[in-house]
Amino acid sequence: MVWAKVDRAFRSAKDCADVAHWAEENHKVLVFTDDGITLDYREGRESSFGNELAKTFLMLASIFAEMELKRIKARVTAAHKHLRKTDRWAGGQPPYGYRIVDRPGGGRTLEPDPVASEAVRYMGKLLLEGQSQWMIAMALEVAGFDTPSMHAYKHQGESYSSKRKTPPSNHWNPTSVGKILRSPATMGLKLTGRSVKARKIDCWPGCGNAVRTDTHGQTLRDRADEIDQLATSSPEPISRRLRTNAQRLRDIADHHDATSQPAEALP
Repeated sequence: MVWAKVDRAFRSAKDCADVAHWAEENHKVLVFTDDGITLDYREGRESSFGNELAKTFLMLASIFAEMELKRIKARVTAAHKHLRKTDRWAGGQPPYGYRIVDRPGGGRTLEPDPVASEAVRYMGKLLLEGQSQWMIAMALEVAGFDTPSMHAYKHQGESYSSKRKTPPSNHWNPTSVGKILRSPATMGLKLTGRSVKARKIDCWPGCGNAVRTDTHGQTLRDRADEIDQLATSSPEPISRRLRTNAQRLRDIADHHDATSQPAEALP
């Protein structure tokens, strides 16, 4: 078995020891070309002094590789923690309705995408008119709006680091419509979490959710009052959904006010 470097094969000293033990039991050869380490466990060579010395260097290299991984994780975690307190975009595909742009002072940030944000407003208009998610999906295709994946594919050369070679489907489905309309990210709120189920609104002291369209708690409450007014003239179940959204905005505003601090208090 051949690798270029020890840290390309192992980031755990335990894993390294397990593989070395397996190689010894099965009379295999482990080679790390750039590090100049070779463990030759072919029959008759198991207990040579060169093998024992190579094993020592291999274990030391794996320990340093494990330490390096932990340092990288700590640095990345600290960097993302800091970015969540600002309006900087950490990376990845932005929420539908937004695009990545250069940020004054360095880095990248988000702003409403002229085309995708119009599609989101169109969805909201149709929803308030009582249209189902299926009808909204059909209307989006008729109007010529691209799906989120197709929109990202067409603009990947402008603001995305990853390059997709084959075009995705451009057919809207009701599930995508519902996710976009219900997502807090559509409102400009930052979300954290490595999976859809684990994601939650990320409102930090001083409110790093600078992409959001509110000026903190009071404006969220004003928007909730406007949604309540719309709910009074909307049919069921639209009015129930609107009232639910209004209450969610009030909950966010309460959490924001409870945790907010002056900008001077931020580290």
